[in-house]
Amino acid sequence: MFRALWSDSITLHLINEDNLPQICDLFQGFPDSRPMREALFRNYRPRYANGRRTNVGFYALLNSTLAGMPLLTVDCWEEKAGSTGADIFRHPRGRGITPRRKPYLFYLAFGVLGLNRVAPGCLPVC
Repeated sequence: MFRALWSDSITLHLINEDNLPQICDLFQGFPDSRPMREALFRNYRPRYANGRRTNVGFYALLNSTLAGMPLLTVDCWEEKAGSTGADIFRHPRGRGITPRRKPYLFYLAFGVLGLNRVAPGCLPVC
């Protein structure tokens, strides 16, 4: 599998078990570092079902600034259905990161993984 998706000013770097220590280091020094690290381990680590990856998480850089984590989840390989989600750090919010990451995830879902349906996830930020 690939390691990153790049276009425009956003780069998505694939999260794997072997790069988690380096990602945790990147997540230091922000007011919301702790909840973002918790989300990383809770939602963005690779998951597998029947030998196939079902959870494809990334950490996102806007230019060279850490922005957050987008996610593509394969909800059902048999039905070729998935969903997306994201957690964005507070400091880059309002700069269009959430909508601009969707084409990457849709490319991955439809063009690479061959899914037929993807539900875009969205939770309000408190």
